[in-house]
Amino acid sequence: MGTHVTKERNLIGIAILFAITLAIIASIGAFELDTTKLGDSISASLQLKDSLLKKYTFPEVRSNIFSSFAPPPPPAPVFVPPPKKELPPPVDPYEQYYRELKTYQIFGFSKDGDNKIVFLSRGDATYTLKKGDTFGDKYIVKDISDTELTVGINDDTNFKYVLSQNK
Repeated sequence: MGTHVTKERNLIGIAILFAITLAIIASIGAFELDTTKLGDSISASLQLKDSLLKKYTFPEVRSNIFSSFAPPPPPAPVFVPPPKKELPPPVDPYEQYYRELKTYQIFGFSKDGDNKIVFLSRGDATYTLKKGDTFGDKYIVKDISDTELTVGINDDTNFKYVLSQNK
């Protein structure tokens, strides 16, 4: 309700109370009042009340002051997909072995009947190898031809690398 309407209601109530108070005082006889003037003021205040009530109509309010107010639910969250990450190019799981094996050099082959032997070096280390021998803690000689050495990894049957003799 607006403050303007509340002030008007208060004024009406004060006017009525003033008229009633004057009527009571006059009936007690505490003051000498001219009753014609008293009647006029009561009549005027009642007319004021009626005109104000006609001018301002107050809607009937029906609400439960003890009910709880629930605010509207928050809006549903908007799903924003995470940005797509670019994947690095696939890495060959054997790449580290290829790099290491390239550091070995074949400096000779030998044949003793059906047994073939290869002479391999890396830095200061020299290896004399035949089929089935291991070297470098993880490599195994798979096959030896007249010009190539086929190498595998001890615990991996899928790995195969061929070293050739540089002429």
